Amino acid sequence: MTLVSGPVRAGLAASGPRHAGVRAALVVVAVTILALAWPLGAPLYAQVYPGPDAGTVNEAITNAGLDAGFDSEPLTQFETTTFRATVIYGTSSPGLPTVKVAWSNEAQLAAEAEDTFNIVPTSASRQFLDAGTRRPGGGYELTWTWNVTPVVSGQQTLLLRILPIVVVEGEVVPGLIDVNKPIAVTVDVHPVQRDFDDALKAAADMNISLPTEMIVGEKYDVSASMSLAAGHSDTVSADIDVNPDADSAAVTILEASAAPSAARAALAVSGEESIVRRWTVISDEPGQVSLIFTATIEGHAAAQDLAGKVPKKASARATERGPGPWDIFAQAVQYVAPIVALAIGILALSAAWKKRKAKAEDLDDQQAAEGSGDPAS
Repeated sequence: MTLVSGPVRAGLAASGPRHAGVRAALVVVAVTILALAWPLGAPLYAQVYPGPDAGTVNEAITNAGLDAGFDSEPLTQFETTTFRATVIYGTSSPGLPTVKVAWSNEAQLAAEAEDTFNIVPTSASRQFLDAGTRRPGGGYELTWTWNVTPVVSGQQTLLLRILPIVVVEGEVVPGLIDVNKPIAVTVDVHPVQRDFDDALKAAADMNISLPTEMIVGEKYDVSASMSLAAGHSDTVSADIDVNPDADSAAVTILEASAAPSAARAALAVSGEESIVRRWTVISDEPGQVSLIFTATIEGHAAAQDLAGKVPKKASARATERGPGPWDIFAQAVQYVAPIVALAIGILALSAAWKKRKAKAEDLDDQQAAEGSGDPAS
């Protein structure tokens, strides 16, 4: 790992095709705390380094090199690694940041933003210079360790504090604080988290096939699909479900996919993997049919379970079925039948009247013939 002095927060950096680079700043702050209680110690490096009986502040603190970093890099989200902070003294440390140390020192590591890291110390928080380990090249070193688990992706900040504990002639010296320059380290998002985030974006762009117009009682094929980048299905799972919105007109939804309880993944022409779900939808009443299509994305990054839902709304207008040809004919017959019946009645009455008239005329002719006949005969 390379330690780089610079701003407290560094920009995003990529770490490869499977890693979204996230930069976390490690702020090293040396704060001198004045304390009264001191353990008794035997030969200290009093010629060069402050002892518990230092007479002045300048004798109580001195410079040391700081080598701080992680055992494994790049860091991945949700995966635990060890962070070490080593103070090197009694020799020059070119290329390393300089911090102030005293005979007794404490080290603290914390996240600047709450709940962005899980940090567990694995060494004593206070250590003494006379307990240092001799280095092969000369000088001594003290090391503090923590188990660090990044929890939140994005630009985060770790704070490393080196705190020299100083007492001068048994008196507390107030206001002795030294702040060192920040040190930047690189933290990468977990590859599963990256795939998970990509899947959430793909879910927001899911394609929905729903007709804009529906006829009450008719069946319609409805589908929803989303694409996953090649290989993402190995790290995350995705499924799509549909339900009517609260203000939707009544509708019946029937499962039509081959696998009702899971999405069906098919290799697309582009090399991506498609999640496709199909249903049969029937409008039960006229009105606005509003459907909520929800993509559920799940994954498992180290010890962290990942889960997210992305809803997307689509609507159609449902109307009653219009009249068919037979309906039009029946309706026409319904209006014409009374007129036809009336016409038939009139014709029948006219025929009956003519027949009666003809019969009356025949009877008159017969009577007239009888009245004009020969009496002799």
